[in-house]
Amino acid sequence: MTLTKQDLISIGEIVDQKLDHRFKEQDTKIDQKLDQRFTEQDTKLDQKLKDTKNSLLDVMRRNNEHLIRVINENTDKKIDRGILSLKVLIENLESKMVLFAEGHDAHFEKLQQHGATLNKHENDIQTLNDFVFTPRKNL
Repeated sequence: MTLTKQDLISIGEIVDQKLDHRFKEQDTKIDQKLDQRFTEQDTKLDQKLKDTKNSLLDVMRRNNEHLIRVINENTDKKIDRGILSLKVLIENLESKMVLFAEGHDAHFEKLQQHGATLNKHENDIQTLNDFVFTPRKNL
């Protein structure tokens, strides 16, 4: 049995048809696998991005809370120092007024008015001091 050129061509066509069908199936499977892997990787990357974003937001919140706490502490310290210096100045002024009044009885009424004003200022300072030490909302 000898094979003719026509027989070889028809055998080649049959083989080509079967191989083409197999290649198309294999291409489809490879495309599906690649699509699935890309989808999985895309999902993983999205999740990692969300996790990183949440982590950064958490760090920013903690830093912001710490900054607000430090600012509040520094503000309270400065207000306390100011109140103490005002108290010292008022006490100094009162003592000078008493010394001045001892030598000048004619100005006794004026001294009483100044004393009342100083008492009012001390009350204002006390009110300010109470305000400083009452808990308040963060900035």
